[in-house]
Amino acid sequence: MENNELLSFEAKRVDRRIIFQPIVIPDDTPDPETPLAETPSPSPIASEPPSVNPVPKLPTSININTSSMIPTPEPLPIPQPTSNPLKRKHEPSGSRTGPLDKWCNATTAEGAKRDRAKLDKMHLEAMEKRRDEEAAKEAHAKKKKIEGATRRKQEERERKKEAEIISGHRDHEGKIIAIKCTIPMALATPQPGTLNVAEVSRPLRAANEHDRQQRGAPGRPRVKEYKSAILVNWMAPLLWEQIDKHARRNMPGMSPSDIVRDLKKFDPILFAKLAPQTLGGWIDRSGDKPRWSQRTLDRVERGHRPGGASTRVGVLIKYPTATENIIKTLTDLRNCSIPLTLITIRGIMIGQLEFSAPLIFKQPSQDGTLFRCSEDFVKKFLKRSMGWTIRRSTWAGGKIPADSDVILFKAFLRMAYSVKTENVPSKLIVNSDQTQITLAQGCQLTYAPIGSKQVTTVGSEEKRAITLLISLTNDGQLLPFQTIYKGSTPASLPSKTTPGYKECIEAGFLMEPSKTATYWSTQVTMRSFMTNTLAPYYQRTKASLGLPEDQRSVWQIDCWSVHRSDEFMDWMGENHEDIIVDFVPA
Repeated sequence: MENNELLSFEAKRVDRRIIFQPIVIPDDTPDPETPLAETPSPSPIASEPPSVNPVPKLPTSININTSSMIPTPEPLPIPQPTSNPLKRKHEPSGSRTGPLDKWCNATTAEGAKRDRAKLDKMHLEAMEKRRDEEAAKEAHAKKKKIEGATRRKQEERERKKEAEIISGHRDHEGKIIAIKCTIPMALATPQPGTLNVAEVSRPLRAANEHDRQQRGAPGRPRVKEYKSAILVNWMAPLLWEQIDKHARRNMPGMSPSDIVRDLKKFDPILFAKLAPQTLGGWIDRSGDKPRWSQRTLDRVERGHRPGGASTRVGVLIKYPTATENIIKTLTDLRNCSIPLTLITIRGIMIGQLEFSAPLIFKQPSQDGTLFRCSEDFVKKFLKRSMGWTIRRSTWAGGKIPADSDVILFKAFLRMAYSVKTENVPSKLIVNSDQTQITLAQGCQLTYAPIGSKQVTTVGSEEKRAITLLISLTNDGQLLPFQTIYKGSTPASLPSKTTPGYKECIEAGFLMEPSKTATYWSTQVTMRSFMTNTLAPYYQRTKASLGLPEDQRSVWQIDCWSVHRSDEFMDWMGENHEDIIVDFVPA
């Protein structure tokens, strides 16, 4: 193209499309020096008559002149630094006028620290919330599992109960039907094979069963049926009379075979199961003439109470005097309505045996073991020798929180953090706890004769006790005890002439009155323990380990009101700031 020519486009509609065709028009742009009145005539395109469907003209035209189409860019000014750009210039916050002031606020070091602490707190709260939700979810799942197992067990019992109703073991209301049996009570003239000789030879057994059915046994009715006896009691009066009569006829030899043969000829039904070997064991042939043994005569004397031969002999049989003293002491205490627990009775028995028969604890038995007067032995002694039993009551057990695992895990983390950050050695970690020591326990339980209708006790609502503060280090060292007695003066404490009092004081034991109406620990007694026992132990241990005096220690105690009180914690912070108090979850 030549100069002073313009390139433009003309739009035409073809059917539903618009086509742009390029056209070249001369450049009639007036000279800038030419007046505005001398405007050239319009181009032929503008003078064309409008068509039926007018197409809008593009007002934009492109000058294809090289000088006009390619503008010459102007170079940008390069700023020259007036100072070192790497050096930071500190200006007061009020002088900043940059664009960042719109989005940022000035702050101080304390404000930034508070913001970081706030963010850390929010993060910890979010983590704890998530752990609590997970713990609650686990507890809910465990509860659902238990409920499902309980429901399945109940359904199983219902099915079993319905089956027993169908089988006749229960009535239509679901109650167990007591089984009553017909028991032969007297001898008759039976046909061979119809008489149970063993049952007839034990009439006392049948009579006891008959009485039980008549009076109605307490508790759940019997489920198993009554079974007849199997072994014959040959020492029953009706049978032994015939055995002894035929034995005298066979004197002086007392041949078992001849005696049994004569008995079976006399009554083949009653003596059908008697064997010569059985009868031969009843004869004593150690003398000049055979005779019935003493053991057999003793069994004949018992008659319908055959019993059995026990091969076990009590360990107290060698000490009849000590046994009588134990029985007399326990009986006298019971007659005075003194409550007797298993621990109390065991202590009385050990004391009596230590005084009357001290060798019983030193002489080994055949298997090499020593007698310890265990609780099982005390129970058997009370039942066999005195006919006593215990009446127990049911107490509701404490419930464990659903998030106990989370609570314990947090306590573990607190302890681990203190030990790690302060570099606490094992000997400087001490756990202390108060416990109640009962001197005379008043309770509703006592041993009494079996079948007693009225069981009275004195002092059921009273108890004599003290508080014992025990401290144990993490490496297994036991610190001196502190005992708290009810009272206001030293007269409430043990006498200085009490056996072992001097040794306890020399060992560092603390015996102090509570100076209140109870025997519990107080602010005064806790401060005394810290000043006289725990703090000196920490100081001695630090010196032995070569640690500085400001080395931190850990003292773990429970969440009792005195321990957590502001008064005691403020006192600890003022006087023992190097001791970290760690509370056991409760």
